[in-house]
Amino acid sequence: MLLAYAGSVAADPLCYIEQEGGEIIDLSNVCGQSKPRDSLTAEMTAEDYANFGYEHLSNGAIEDAINSFGQAIEADPNNEQFYLERATAYFLIGDIEAARSDYETIRQNYINQGGNDPVTLDYYQHLIEML
Repeated sequence: MLLAYAGSVAADPLCYIEQEGGEIIDLSNVCGQSKPRDSLTAEMTAEDYANFGYEHLSNGAIEDAINSFGQAIEADPNNEQFYLERATAYFLIGDIEAARSDYETIRQNYINQGGNDPVTLDYYQHLIEML
């Protein structure tokens, strides 16, 4: 992914994320605006936060990635992928307990949503036990 910003705060800035497949995500609604920080983050979606998390991971900014995926999880607590990505980031910095906790949350969310496929449950259990 490529995060790009051009323009000035006074002008209409160009602010977007270009994903690997070439898809462009327009972030002009949050970039370069003179709104308080709380207003900006209120407008961001879980996917926006996750995209920042992916960008941070690709740049080696693991702590920032953890924070971004955490914000994505707050916005969409049932999205398994956000937990998986944050667990990976925790693993990369050696925080095994936090990674395990995210894997356990994924498994519990699956059960809470009525999931009972034994293969899926075994997979989640394997993720927890491998740490």
